[in-house]
Amino acid sequence: MSTTPLVNSLKMNCTTPMAYDLSNSEMIVLIKGTLLFLLFLWLVNTPAQSQSVLHGKITDSKTQAAIPFVNLFFANTLIGTSANTEGEYTFPKAAYGKYDLVISCLGYERKQITVDLSMPDKEVNIVLNPAVTQLKEIVVNSNDKEYKKQLKIFYPISWARR
Repeated sequence: MSTTPLVNSLKMNCTTPMAYDLSNSEMIVLIKGTLLFLLFLWLVNTPAQSQSVLHGKITDSKTQAAIPFVNLFFANTLIGTSANTEGEYTFPKAAYGKYDLVISCLGYERKQITVDLSMPDKEVNIVLNPAVTQLKEIVVNSNDKEYKKQLKIFYPISWARR
């Protein structure tokens, strides 16, 4: 069986490894680019591996009912969240470490607890104590003369606009 020179060259090109003729500067640029790409992949992948999910439920100490819309944040950071209507909260991407978690809600005592996030998934249920606040009395007085004076000023203006 006779083969043409073209077929012979294709067979030889398919079986022989390709050799690139790169200068030293081109090789350095190629190596730097590859290293930068690998560094980028490592940096993107590293935070995903060192993050934890902190979640839980907040309840009243007396009634054991869920407390909605409670504010939670890590002390000395800008990271915070609020509980939903069922009193459940989630910090989806918290970095591993120890944090002081501050919990506050109107009508309840403020609470601060230390949380150790060393696992990928951490559940912390929180119980808040109601805060009893005694307000001072308020006295409401009526100044009938001042009211009538202001009404006379307002009354003609309100009828003029109709």
